[in-house]
Amino acid sequence: MDSETFEENLGAITQMLNGDSGGKGAIDQVFPLVYQELKAIAHRLLARGGSSTVTPTVLVHELYSKLNASEQLSVEGKRHFFSLCARVMKQIIVDYVRQKAADKRSSPGVRVELGDVDAMELGAPENVLAIEVALKVLESRDQRLAQIIEYRVFGGLELEQIAELYGVTLRQIQREWVRARIWLTDSLV
Repeated sequence: MDSETFEENLGAITQMLNGDSGGKGAIDQVFPLVYQELKAIAHRLLARGGSSTVTPTVLVHELYSKLNASEQLSVEGKRHFFSLCARVMKQIIVDYVRQKAADKRSSPGVRVELGDVDAMELGAPENVLAIEVALKVLESRDQRLAQIIEYRVFGGLELEQIAELYGVTLRQIQREWVRARIWLTDSLV
């Protein structure tokens, strides 16, 4: 999906999420509009991890299933929706790599580095688990930086898309992303 179509869909998404149906009913209306974008995000995210038994389609369908299964789903606009999607995708991936790590009996405590594409290596479960633990600590200190990392690393969103979701300039998100990367890199050393 090109960025112009994505921008148009964001307006429609906000209207649907804030409309009369809200919550779970809105998910059914919104999901077809964002399906291709979520699938592209999942594809970019999973492509960084090398071989994987989780496909982008499976990840997006699992995301939909989890959102639909939630009893108390309350979505408050596009930013909250994408934040929710990023968190659920992250949890799906974390659950997957925990299972993979348990199967391989991996040992934690390995140095994790973010690559040039600002993403973790899904082929190494300890990386994902270490980032998950670091995010929990960061979230208690600076929730916005933690969300930016979730959007970028687990949600696969570009900085331009994150800026749009927050309603701020690209430059501001770029500065916050630098701070987030520094904090995350320092915490993972």
